[in-house]
Amino acid sequence: MERINVEVSQQAKDWIERFQYCKEDTNRERAAVQRIAASIIDNWVSDNLTDSEAKDFLTTLRNADSIIESLGG
Repeated sequence: MERINVEVSQQAKDWIERFQYCKEDTNRERAAVQRIAASIIDNWVSDNLTDSEAKDFLTTLRNADSIIESLGG
């Protein structure tokens, strides 16, 4: 398999390193994502969001959580 070299900005490198080396930051950010997801679910249940809006929001949050988790792994 051929390796691919991907260039990222310094800001992106700093963000990645933050989650690779600071477990506390990783846990704090994942907790924030989970709180936001809970709020979205509450609004969805209260009929303040449509099914598609809630799905889009929750999918985005799940992707963010997965990225943060994988960097902090």
